[in-house]
Amino acid sequence: MRIFIGALTDKSLLTGNPTAMAVAFHASLFGQIAKSFKINFIDSLDKLPNRDKTYERVLNFLIS
Repeated sequence: MRIFIGALTDKSLLTGNPTAMAVAFHASLFGQIAKSFKINFIDSLDKLPNRDKTYERVLNFLIS
């Protein structure tokens, strides 16, 4: 799980001038992972693993 979250929140993957399709594909990967892991979508590197922190991190990435 941590590898997926780390890779998908790496802003260097979307540097330059990403197309709308690339951004949509990236966002859909988050959705697919969340669908698969459901309530276990938690970043294990947090000192106190917490679903809300993971969701906030992913949401902030998608918004920025």
